[in-house]
Amino acid sequence: MTTKHSVTIEWKDSAHSVLIAGDFSNWQGIGTKRSDKGFSLELNLPEGTYQYKYVVDGTWKYRSDQMTFVDPQSGNINNVIKVGDVLSQKPDQPKKQQKVTGYEAEAGEDGFDYDKLINEFGTTRIDDALIQI
Repeated sequence: MTTKHSVTIEWKDSAHSVLIAGDFSNWQGIGTKRSDKGFSLELNLPEGTYQYKYVVDGTWKYRSDQMTFVDPQSGNINNVIKVGDVLSQKPDQPKKQQKVTGYEAEAGEDGFDYDKLINEFGTTRIDDALIQI
């Protein structure tokens, strides 16, 4: 039996509606819960690496403050989560749910381990000055 991990994906910017789509849903949008802190979706996923994107008020978006992957053929940018590797406990449910925060490490100024991402996906990080949303 495959162990599944509870992960939370969040959108904290203002919006009327937010869906989250990824390779875990065959890129079909999944509705989120709205709260005073934004929108969130909790998923139970087996260990692995997943790409996803937000559909915010009908527009496909990614969060530049989260780990991203650039498809070398299309140039499409998606967010990435690694489940079962780098996890931090959710304070309100310490043993039942975990929150995936990306490729955290002490290596980079922004806390991401880019060498690990490059080795896994064979890509490089986009310069923040080139990102347009």
